[in-house]
Amino acid sequence: MNCEEASELLPELLAGALGREAELDALTHLARCAGCRGELAFWAQVSMTAKSGADVLPEELFESVREKLFGARTATALESLRIAGRALWMAGSACRLAFSAAGIK
Repeated sequence: MNCEEASELLPELLAGALGREAELDALTHLARCAGCRGELAFWAQVSMTAKSGADVLPEELFESVREKLFGARTATALESLRIAGRALWMAGSACRLAFSAAGIK
């Protein structure tokens, strides 16, 4: 499993919605990949904030989301396209996390 594949599974992993094989693959990858463990920590923070019912994102989480969505403030056109793709991926992951947390598969 590579980082891209693992990253797509992280919201479902947090929600306990992965099958046994996919969960083992993701956990094996996480054991050797610090970058994906950081991504998992990000999604865990998003999940905890969503479950807490907070009306406002903590400043640190807001800045982290902004950085992931928009990247550097001085992006080239190609970087902007990559950032837009990342934003769509994050929106999909957030939806999968919300559905998994609600028990919807």
